[in-house]
Amino acid sequence: MCEIFFIHGKNKAVQNQNFLNFLLTAIEEASTSNADGFGVFNEEGEVYKSEERFSYEYLSEVYKRFNDSRFVVLHLRMATEGAVIKKNSHPFRHNSNILVHNGMVTTPSIYEEGRADSYQMLRDIYKRKGHDTVKAVKQSLEKTSGSVSVFLYDYKDDLYYFRDGSDFTFAEIPDSNELVGATRESRLYTAFGEENLKIRYPEENQIYHLKDGEIQEIADFEMENITRSSTDSVYGYGHGYGRRTNVIKESDYEKYKKEKTRREEENQPLKELFE
Repeated sequence: MCEIFFIHGKNKAVQNQNFLNFLLTAIEEASTSNADGFGVFNEEGEVYKSEERFSYEYLSEVYKRFNDSRFVVLHLRMATEGAVIKKNSHPFRHNSNILVHNGMVTTPSIYEEGRADSYQMLRDIYKRKGHDTVKAVKQSLEKTSGSVSVFLYDYKDDLYYFRDGSDFTFAEIPDSNELVGATRESRLYTAFGEENLKIRYPEENQIYHLKDGEIQEIADFEMENITRSSTDSVYGYGHGYGRRTNVIKESDYEKYKKEKTRREEENQPLKELFE
């Protein structure tokens, strides 16, 4: 499965140290198993991506480009459809609309041969857009099967999130008033520590609007029905909500404590990159 990382400041730019912690966590914990490309976008619609694995080689460039952003969405790709090439790395852009996706989908139409299924979904939503993004998402997903965890930034500068059959966790950092999120909950513990977070699990089949570090449920949706297994790759790790059954969860906090100890022993040289 792919992994998505998200950070959003409340009425201001993201805190630099928190942003750096997130980038380091993405590299150290997620990039090896999601090595088929990466990409980043922000509220300015700036997109930076590569078909290569997100690594320390790209850390300084991503930090420099995006550390003054109000929000940042980072995607690490595990290819399930479409070649490992730059144009199949997320984010995808069509006109003024930007999308990142974790999951696997089958859309009612193919809009460009050889492109990833996530790109086809963006094109299908845009085809229906008119002047109402939420209505377009609902209409498109009614004819789309599979699993989704999606951030969509539209032509009106509105940021949306929705999911069905694919995990994601949001959290608030009280000290900085930032909203953060990750595909795997344990990534949040590594980056920020469990004691600093107020966890929020987004419901399936709900569309959320994100603005100024706040998340608001605004509409529901339904996808075309399929039979899902609890062993699907997009489920794999979660926290017991949604449609999954019989999933044994290893403690995320235990993982966090082990990783915290390792980083305390090894992470000092990484900080020197930004001194």
